[in-house]
Amino acid sequence: QDAEGGVFNDGVTIKNNTIYDNWGEGISAFDSKNVKILNNKVYNNYSVNIYLDRTENATVVGNHVYQEPNTRVKTCNGNSRQTRSILIANEDWTTTTLANNILIANNVLQGGHSGIGYWQDTSYNQGSFERNTYSNIVIAHNVIFNPERYGIDFDSVSSPYNAPSNVHLLNNIIDGGSDGSLKIGSGNFGAWTISNNHWVDAVPTGSQPSLANNTTGNPQYLGPNLGIGSNPENFKI
Repeated sequence: QDAEGGVFNDGVTIKNNTIYDNWGEGISAFDSKNVKILNNKVYNNYSVNIYLDRTENATVVGNHVYQEPNTRVKTCNGNSRQTRSILIANEDWTTTTLANNILIANNVLQGGHSGIGYWQDTSYNQGSFERNTYSNIVIAHNVIFNPERYGIDFDSVSSPYNAPSNVHLLNNIIDGGSDGSLKIGSGNFGAWTISNNHWVDAVPTGSQPSLANNTTGNPQYLGPNLGIGSNPENFKI
């Protein structure tokens, strides 16, 4: 069982908790709407630290999320990886709430497999399955520091599913991992507005949505200790 969950709920607030070392997601909001996840410290949980699964009208603000380097999870194919920091999905969905109208802002995310991502679960096709997509998402003013694989990692959503829409990636400081800073599924670029972000390693190149008003390089954080799990106040600039 997950540590904290909003299941078939409307109006749940999860605030000011410390959630760690669970054999399940740290915070899971699923089949829920009007959810607020605020000012929590979430670390070293299994698979995902903050999971928005079939969640509508969600606010994820002011959280400190991290995964220590020596903690890894076993995947279904026998490989291992670090836990994802914040993940959106519509997993095995049977309700009317899907990934829509989500604000992810002012979080400090340290380490982990990826900073902020979307997983497209294609294994469930019951009902109006074409609605298995994401829309109306704002990702703003977050710090993504030293992820294992990607800073931003959104799976491709293709036919027969509805195309994603109205996604804004704005004013973040994004560090890259071994595979880069930004991965957005091909065919979904038109859904994204990306501007005024600071890319620590380099501005992403190649097949990407249009990126405007980029900066790059050392962000010159003010804190003396920038290790995984260190005080998020250290990441002020």
